[in-house]
Amino acid sequence: MEESKWANFVITAVKYHPRRTAITEVEIRADNGAHLGPPQRATRQSVIDAIDRGQTFVTAYRQPDGNFRRGEDVRVVNTPHGRFIRTDRDNILADNISKLPEYA
Repeated sequence: MEESKWANFVITAVKYHPRRTAITEVEIRADNGAHLGPPQRATRQSVIDAIDRGQTFVTAYRQPDGNFRRGEDVRVVNTPHGRFIRTDRDNILADNISKLPEYA
């Protein structure tokens, strides 16, 4: 990881609802600049609330050497069926966090 911060928090994995209609939880790590903090679990709603309070989130992917590579900015999308966290700006009625690893 490079020395500058990417965001307040980095999302490194996701957990989907059993019907795969939405993300229920994510694995986040604090971005400390020179390194990422240990993984913690956060609900989708807590990420939405943090973004509403001005916190920033990006995705990151573990590389073969064990380091993380920065992914995309995470944002909140409002739809008629609720608020979702996404890495793109379309309004598909499901969460999209750009193909991060999943956990059960």
